[in-house]
Amino acid sequence: DALLVLFHASLEQWLPGDSDALGMESYAVDTEFTIVTMDPSVLRQWELSQYQRLADAVVAAGIRVLACQKLVDPWLCDHLQHRGVTVLSRLSLRHVDHVQRMTGAVPIASLAALPERLGDVCGLVGRAELRTVCQRTYIVLHHAGQGPAAANATAVASSRAVARPCATLIVAAPDESGLAELRRCVPQAVRCLQETAISGAALHGGGRFE
Repeated sequence: DALLVLFHASLEQWLPGDSDALGMESYAVDTEFTIVTMDPSVLRQWELSQYQRLADAVVAAGIRVLACQKLVDPWLCDHLQHRGVTVLSRLSLRHVDHVQRMTGAVPIASLAALPERLGDVCGLVGRAELRTVCQRTYIVLHHAGQGPAAANATAVASSRAVARPCATLIVAAPDESGLAELRRCVPQAVRCLQETAISGAALHGGGRFE
């Protein structure tokens, strides 16, 4: 099992932009000068120093997986991966809630309010597995407690049990409207098949009286 830290805030840039996203504070600098110029490299060096401090804190806390709902700065991503930390970026709202419930991590909503100890908001996750389906790469996160020892115990138990047939059904849709309809119909159809298999009986005509 590994520690996972979860970010709701974007890690693409340290200072927030014009977004009004929840948890992103606005920074203002009061000056008596009308025009202020700054070399972009100076700001970038400061930003990299902040990312360096964050990476040091992640490694010091023993965190092995960093998950972010939005984008992660390329330098930070490469730096963490070089130090043995797996980076999961662009989880989106569809997946970030599932990761939160599965791991028990407390999401960090703002870079301006980082916790003093990252270990206090971390969750636990099992191994991360890469799978390629239709030339697209997906990451499968396993629950904590499903490490090699648990996998070996499961394999032994499965070898002693009676093998059950398994089938995988992949459905596709030409557009968003068709996909939305499949998301409603397919679970209902699978549920009907499960009930039919459990009961062992089916009503001729599906209950229609005409």
